[in-house]
Amino acid sequence: MRAHVCSYRQIEKLGLILPVTETFARYKAPALYDDLLTIETSIAELRKYTCRFNYRITKQNDDRPKPTLVVKGYTIHAAVTRDGKLIRLPEDILAKLQSLVIPAKK
Repeated sequence: MRAHVCSYRQIEKLGLILPVTETFARYKAPALYDDLLTIETSIAELRKYTCRFNYRITKQNDDRPKPTLVVKGYTIHAAVTRDGKLIRLPEDILAKLQSLVIPAKK
């Protein structure tokens, strides 16, 4: 997000925060201590007040050429003021985020 849109600190300087309003995780395989995990994040849905981030966490196995899916899920974030009032995402941030949207596979 920092590389393509802006840092979260810059979003906070605009007077808004993006708390998690919903979360979901489906666990597919265990991860153990010392496993090296890869976390992939994408923006799956974007609305005037909310955005949805999808996540895939995988681990590399010595005995398999392809990584193993450990967990997949999502979080939904709402744009609110520090007082908790719902607010629209600023147009410039919304436009930059929109260019990164990857719709969820059904």
